[in-house]
Amino acid sequence: MDTLRVQYDESQDAEPVEFLIEQVAEFTSQDPMELSPLIGQVEPNALTSLLTDYRSSDSESIEWMLEFCWGDVVVTVQATGEIVFRRPEPEDDFGVQQLLKRSGVNPSLS
Repeated sequence: MDTLRVQYDESQDAEPVEFLIEQVAEFTSQDPMELSPLIGQVEPNALTSLLTDYRSSDSESIEWMLEFCWGDVVVTVQATGEIVFRRPEPEDDFGVQQLLKRSGVNPSLS
């Protein structure tokens, strides 16, 4: 499986962090206890807040997207509650230099 798309539904699914752990474990065919700690990739309380307090369910909601690499999985969480899990591509770079480039800031320090 190269990509898995799921929809987080606060009214039916486990807490966001637990849901994410379960889905990554399924995507990677690993026991959830074998996964590296999520806190090393993203602040769990922030993730929970984004998925419960800042969901875009109406036209006045804030649009946002959070993407991070967790082990050998790229996780993309969107304001709609859609979460995409995929394998990293060679062009994926989650370092500060790449983030600065994406934002239009010149990352050179010279």
